[in-house]
Amino acid sequence: MKKIFSLLLICCFGLLKVNSQTEVNSYKYIIVPLQYKFLKGENKYRLNTLTKQLFLKSGYEVYYDKQLFPADLFEDRCLAMYADVNEIDRGFRITNLEIELRDCKGELILKSDLGRSGINNHEKRFTTALRNAYDTFSDRLFYQETAKSTSTEEKVVDNKTSDKPLVKSAVALEVSTNSNKVVETKDTTEKEAEKTTEVTAVEKETVEEASGNEILYAQEVDNGYQLVNSEPKVVMVLLKTGLDDVFNVKGNDAIVFKKNGVWMYSENKENGVKLKPLNIKF
Repeated sequence: MKKIFSLLLICCFGLLKVNSQTEVNSYKYIIVPLQYKFLKGENKYRLNTLTKQLFLKSGYEVYYDKQLFPADLFEDRCLAMYADVNEIDRGFRITNLEIELRDCKGELILKSDLGRSGINNHEKRFTTALRNAYDTFSDRLFYQETAKSTSTEEKVVDNKTSDKPLVKSAVALEVSTNSNKVVETKDTTEKEAEKTTEVTAVEKETVEEASGNEILYAQEVDNGYQLVNSEPKVVMVLLKTGLDDVFNVKGNDAIVFKKNGVWMYSENKENGVKLKPLNIKF
């Protein structure tokens, strides 16, 4: 009888774990706050930046809570999971952190185990504890495209506006990182035509940059790499983050990371996130 009861418990636990994993991977977006409640100031110890980078590696589209959102996410906040980090049982030179993912109603979807660090340096202790916490559930995090999060039109809107979204672009631009092919879908009205002309020109320029095939060669420097073109000219400097295949771009609010075997450049802009593929040779 005891063996049967134990077997039932194991089966139930396994089923719950599978359901939780299926649910977490049905979301396309993750929202990260710019400030955690247990710390003073935005992006203290760069924990919020690190959180975003970690989830980007798992294939999600990640936005800060005060950033511009795509139109589908603006109109339906339940397309995203909301990340948070908590400090548990603070001790002397010991930091314990856990990561939570909740839905738009505040219901818990997934929680990591405690990430622990006793490094003497404050910033290294917190970032190490966060990475350790992420590692406890990273194997269950990988975005799988589903009907729930599929959008036929990519529009960038401002999440600080009122109830009605202000569409910053009426042109959907889809860049294929494999073929560098640009697909353009137009959806303009007479009232919006005048407003969207400038935005369209900006987006086309971004796509032209993204579709370039220029080879950038990585040369190792202190704490990272510099990328040079064939001239040769230094295009940008990549700084190590402590994560494999994720770099901060020196002087820009941007990162370079590898997704599905392709190096991607992601930069925060006033009109949204600029994303383009890079052809880097290490």
